[in-house]
Amino acid sequence: MYSDEKIAMLERYRRQTLRAEEAEREEAALDAREELLTLEEAIAGIEKGVLRLHAGETLEFENRVYFEENIPVPILKNFYQASEEGEESAVFVNHDHELSQTVLWLRENIRTITMDQWANLLVNGMARNNLFARVLKKKQLENMEYLCYEVPSGKGWIYNVMFRMKGKDKRFTGTFNCMKKEKDTYGIVLEAMVWHMDQWFGTR
Repeated sequence: MYSDEKIAMLERYRRQTLRAEEAEREEAALDAREELLTLEEAIAGIEKGVLRLHAGETLEFENRVYFEENIPVPILKNFYQASEEGEESAVFVNHDHELSQTVLWLRENIRTITMDQWANLLVNGMARNNLFARVLKKKQLENMEYLCYEVPSGKGWIYNVMFRMKGKDKRFTGTFNCMKKEKDTYGIVLEAMVWHMDQWFGTR
């Protein structure tokens, strides 16, 4: 009898411990979700010109006008160590975060294809060069559309946001990227930049 009571007591203790551990995990997950930057917060920050990340870091933004359409492209201010700007392209690179912004103005319109076809071209094109791409998101906005995808590199996985114009005159395109480990912060910011440009196209 004593042995049965001891077994029952140990079983109750085990269940209590499991419930306590599960509660701790749920609380930690909730805290983590509360700390994640949202797309809406990032868009609002870009519009204001300043965004304070949950970790305490402050990002500043400026719009730089490019190409025939005088497109205001949001750029991280006082952030990049290297840049190159021309009539048909602009590239900005931060080596500390392995983050870059590239925008292009093509000489001819982008061929009209569906989002699925675009994603397949990306994946197959990478494969032909012995590279791997994993598409994570396909998003159509009012005036622009974009793909979020990741690719491996010698420094780790790279998170990319590749975008293009919709409509007849489709010559504006580009890719913003950062390391996958920072996609919940800088990745969200880069995605929000596409939303910001889409809003501009809708109000011009």
